[in-house]
Amino acid sequence: LYLEVKLLEATDAPDLELLPPVEKIALAGHTRQKGNAHYGRGDYASAVNSYSIALQITESSSKVDITPEEENELMDIKVKCLNNLAASQLKLERYDVARKSCMLALEHQPNNVKALFRMGKVLAYQDEYREAIQMMRKALKLEPSNKVLLTSSPTFLTQIELLPCGQRVAPQGKVSLLCPCGAKSGRLLNHLLGGSAFALGL
Repeated sequence: LYLEVKLLEATDAPDLELLPPVEKIALAGHTRQKGNAHYGRGDYASAVNSYSIALQITESSSKVDITPEEENELMDIKVKCLNNLAASQLKLERYDVARKSCMLALEHQPNNVKALFRMGKVLAYQDEYREAIQMMRKALKLEPSNKVLLTSSPTFLTQIELLPCGQRVAPQGKVSLLCPCGAKSGRLLNHLLGGSAFALGL
């Protein structure tokens, strides 16, 4: 099979420093939505790429006047992109970078429930269960009526704190899910944490 592609037109990328704030907001939002579409199809690597580009747009300096309201809009998109990045990175099992994405989101919005929830997931996957519990509890306290948190977090917390197979305390005071039926506990963790990133919404 042989395909020939002919380039009909090429345009330069917009100068982000000179882009009017309204257009920058629209471009960042549109690029983020592309990432959401990739995520919905299960193409998490492409989603990461789109979210990263959208982040670059929100973080670019500006040589034109921008209002506080427009700055807030860009910041809101930035935090959403960081949350989306974390969700995609979790799917790709890239826990270190997912943790960084959550931390950056929480630096800007310490009470962001999605960032707290996903940070809890990252910490659990990295065997930092006590810290994971703190994150989950904080998220629940902020949104006690959140249906996803109500259905997943209490079960998650209970299974960590009341392990039926003889929980053992790991070094440095960490609670471990490793027990005589280690394979089963691993499947349990995946069941409790898997899929809930998208359930919270992008």
